[in-house]
Amino acid sequence: VKLFADYAFTEQSLSNLAKVMNRAQIGSPNGAEWDSGKLSRIMANPLYVKADADVYRYYETAGAKLTNPIDDYIGENGCVTYGAWDRKRRKFSQWDSLSISIGLHPGLIDSYTFLRCQRKLMQNVQIGNEGKGKHTWLTGLMKCGYCGHAMRVVATGRCIPRVTCSGKTNYGTCDQY
Repeated sequence: VKLFADYAFTEQSLSNLAKVMNRAQIGSPNGAEWDSGKLSRIMANPLYVKADADVYRYYETAGAKLTNPIDDYIGENGCVTYGAWDRKRRKFSQWDSLSISIGLHPGLIDSYTFLRCQRKLMQNVQIGNEGKGKHTWLTGLMKCGYCGHAMRVVATGRCIPRVTCSGKTNYGTCDQY
């Protein structure tokens, strides 16, 4: 619940929240370190919302197929999604290929907070992986000797390229590079 509120009502990014959680040694569902992708998937999942009429209208406008009438959205239960995600499409623009039903489980996040998160997620830009390995052929082969995460070469402007640890930049868990 705090995670949703921190994202919805502060200027924190998903990446910053992931770093905070990793530093606090809060485990993710699968035991791996947190990253912005994991947090994004959790925050976009209607499983957690206390679905009310505002949530119904949000998904109706997004093009989702709603299997329950609006009268069933009473602000108590979460939602369950059915259907397949198309990995080639932007993740927050494909509700038209999914069905949403009211779940039997109680929701955890009030609809106002959840919908603020959705609006903030929609503004995020997905960055492609173009230029991977652009500065050295060692990209993907080097690992940090301290934490074991991938090392990568970073070149900005006229600066000399430098090697940095993704454990530090992506997860905030390595303090060596």
